[in-house]
Amino acid sequence: MNRKYFTIITFALTAMTAGNVLAADAETPKTRDQVLAELIEAQRTGDIIGNYETGAKLKEMFPGGYPK
Repeated sequence: MNRKYFTIITFALTAMTAGNVLAADAETPKTRDQVLAELIEAQRTGDIIGNYETGAKLKEMFPGGYPK
């Protein structure tokens, strides 16, 4: 009976800590301002997906509307 509880507790602790390990990024976290700057740059250059079925980006769909 003790082995059964030990196994259950081990799996529970592993499951709780696995999410943190998988979510951890090797880089330092980005600030809100950095993410906003990246979004603005992607919008300006058309580097955003415009067609989710094909995965085509806006700059591929409308090449004349974005800088090269």
